[in-house]
Amino acid sequence: ILFFLIGASGYGVIQISSIQDLQKIGNDPGYPLDGEYELTQDIDASDTINWNSGAGFVPIGTATNPFVGRFDGNGHKIHRLYINRSGQDNVGLFGCIGTGGEVLNLGIEEGWIQGNYETGILVGSSGGMVRNCYTTGMVLGSYLIGGLVGLNYSGTITQSYSTGGVSGAE
Repeated sequence: ILFFLIGASGYGVIQISSIQDLQKIGNDPGYPLDGEYELTQDIDASDTINWNSGAGFVPIGTATNPFVGRFDGNGHKIHRLYINRSGQDNVGLFGCIGTGGEVLNLGIEEGWIQGNYETGILVGSSGGMVRNCYTTGMVLGSYLIGGLVGLNYSGTITQSYSTGGVSGAE
């Protein structure tokens, strides 16, 4: 007998094993924003400094189309994530997590993230759940910025922390 878990989106759990796979979330029909994901290994994201003419990784989810799926890092980490989008709001690995979205068991080490409003290393703005996550590195922005999450507007953050630097204009 075979058992196959189906996520909320109707897809099975999608395994993420590279920074390229991670960037597909919300940008490839096979990687929907309401999908269920799990990280299978640590990821070296240092090459993101060379992506998109220096702008780096494109955040997952936006204010108008947030991530509402489930992302389980399985205790793995993403190392040296780079995002340089000083004129953009909702900047982080996850730009925006909507109600019902979940990110858990994930570390981001030596991240370097720059945005405008609502900027964090893990999440720019969240109305979902962040649990058992951590970040280290530097985040720069104008307003509503944080090492872990820039703005938590109606979500929950538990068993999580951030170390490193935060610099804001206001």
